[in-house]
Amino acid sequence: VSAVNSGGVPVISSAWDQVNGAECRQAATDAAAVYRQTLSSLSVPAAAPEATAVHTRAYATALQLFDSRAFGNQATTSRAELEAQLAECYGGWSEKNQRASSEVCSGLLRKLFQEMLAPFAEEDGDGAHPGLAEYLAEDGVAAIEAKWMELVARYRTEARGPAVDAELSKFFNMQWPEVLRRWSAGMNSARAAAEAAAEKRADEAKDEAVRASAMQQSSEDTLTAQAQELVTLRIENQRLQVEAQSYKQRLDAQVAELKSPQQTGPVGVEAGGGDLTE
Repeated sequence: VSAVNSGGVPVISSAWDQVNGAECRQAATDAAAVYRQTLSSLSVPAAAPEATAVHTRAYATALQLFDSRAFGNQATTSRAELEAQLAECYGGWSEKNQRASSEVCSGLLRKLFQEMLAPFAEEDGDGAHPGLAEYLAEDGVAAIEAKWMELVARYRTEARGPAVDAELSKFFNMQWPEVLRRWSAGMNSARAAAEAAAEKRADEAKDEAVRASAMQQSSEDTLTAQAQELVTLRIENQRLQVEAQSYKQRLDAQVAELKSPQQTGPVGVEAGGGDLTE
């Protein structure tokens, strides 16, 4: 138009190229907007397979939309620029998704640890681990391992996004040694408490055995004394029986002597003696 107004001859190809270029750029802009809108509708953090599937569909839709509108010599160049723009957009969204996943996963691990495992590693004022000691006393070390496996299972059920494995690995490699150290201290404390309790029970049993032995010895001494007393009583009884028999014999002899016909007077006066009146 400007060429005609100035008296010149317009170049149709240049005008067409401008129209073509503008339309291709607008088609690319609109296609990129559709892609961003589709991608932004996906909540973060999103799992990698889900994100890849949405990206693939949005990418194909954007290119299809562009191809339906773009034409001319500029179409190929604009399409290549659109593809680069979509790739950059997906890269930025992927980084955002990765950060969101890391935050969610690390927070979930801290929450599950505090809920399921931290109570067993807490120390009291004396440096003991009563929670762990009680748990070990009831279920043994295998129960702690079961708790860890339960934590991992719950984590994998609730965690989201591409950082699931990376955050679990980080937690295991960086925090698990400290957890093991605290548990080791707790297990030693629990073992020491168990040994102390066992020693106390052994001492009590020993004291009880000593008391029982003393009582048994006392009973044996009492029985021995009673037996000796019984023997003494029997000997004394036999002695008394002998004395009684001897006394009876003497008494019988005296009675027989009193009844003897050779004696008419009192005992000790011979029969036929002189007249007592003389």
